Amino acid sequence: MDPLGDHPLCCNKSGDRITRHNRLRNLVFKLADTGLLAPELEKLGILGVTDKTRRRPGDVSIKSWSFRRGLAIDVAVIHPLAASHLGKAEPCESYAQTQKIDRYAAAFVHSDYDFAPVIFETSGALNKEGETVLKQIIRFASKREGITHTVYAARGSALLLCSSSFRSANSESRLCRLVRSRGRF
Repeated sequence: MDPLGDHPLCCNKSGDRITRHNRLRNLVFKLADTGLLAPELEKLGILGVTDKTRRRPGDVSIKSWSFRRGLAIDVAVIHPLAASHLGKAEPCESYAQTQKIDRYAAAFVHSDYDFAPVIFETSGALNKEGETVLKQIIRFASKREGITHTVYAARGSALLLCSSSFRSANSESRLCRLVRSRGRF
């Protein structure tokens, strides 16, 4: 047993990382769906027919995001105290650049989609581009639901935070249960 309780946050040997990623991906999808943005999960072929690798860099894809452009959102969860992130001032930004943008940006040049990595830290931090995208999605959802934006944004942010950072991905914290019971999430 881990006396500090941080083992489930960074362990590569369990399904907690995948569970946490999928929970956040599904929450981003649900927020976009609530905002009537017609999102799609794990859309195949957003890089065009010439991409033979069958990569799906968009966990959540929104076909009509901006003028004639869609948006492919790639969700990731990192642990800021992992050895690969210890020397970094902003682990989310570093991971977004090296593991997502450098890897996929060139492939999106000739596609109909823009690419936005949304990187969560298990400590609760979020990369800047991800924060911008989530704020826009939450704004669409709050308008659709007819709920004051500040209230809806607070609930959505709290749910995103607790989904990324609770001790074990297979157990919800009291905060998560409280937010779910009070809102439409």
